[in-house]
Amino acid sequence: MATRILVIDDDEAIATTVSTYLRTKGYQVDVAHDGQEGLEIAGSGRYAIVITDIYIDRVTGLEILSQAKAARPDVAVILMTARGSMRTTMQAEAGGAFEYLAKPFELRELLNVVERARRAAAGPEAPALEPEDMEQFGDMIGFSPAMVDVYKRIARFAQAEDTVLILGETGVGKEMVARAIHDQSPRASRPFAALDSGAVTGTLWESELFGSLRGAFTGADRDRAGI
Repeated sequence: MATRILVIDDDEAIATTVSTYLRTKGYQVDVAHDGQEGLEIAGSGRYAIVITDIYIDRVTGLEILSQAKAARPDVAVILMTARGSMRTTMQAEAGGAFEYLAKPFELRELLNVVERARRAAAGPEAPALEPEDMEQFGDMIGFSPAMVDVYKRIARFAQAEDTVLILGETGVGKEMVARAIHDQSPRASRPFAALDSGAVTGTLWESELFGSLRGAFTGADRDRAGI
């Protein structure tokens, strides 16, 4: 039996393109162009996958996500938006969205996500974020697919215990991303220590990390706590 998919978007051109393409790939697809209609249909629990725009009309894709999950916890909800932000990405992660796509995207990219959703085996989910953890992060702005990908990575890594390596040229905001991960993590109430390794000479690493006592070396005029 073909996997049933519901596509919700008030942009008829996008909804038609997406639904037609997925039908050619063997999926059974229904379409809703109205947010309220989409909300009601998604709440029926009949669909294994729901693909919805976030900004529809009076109803948002986040509301549809919540309704679909309430009706069928194992539903894979894929959110689309041309105005992605940190706030909506965090809310999507917290609500259990399967994936979050920034428009415009390639149909092949969407198909890959749909295929992953179809194949996904039931398993333990990542810890949900608490509502108070959904505030937009400082000065991080941008709606492009690349920025949405950054937001998604921040949201996911923040809940992990793994060490995270952030790469990028000078000035792109690596420390801002590090602070965002810290602020959304279970360690948010603990101190965040930033160290510019490029500004520390080899002989000062020990004192920077572990502190030093007054008189330990030239210029040490007071006791100093380390990072």
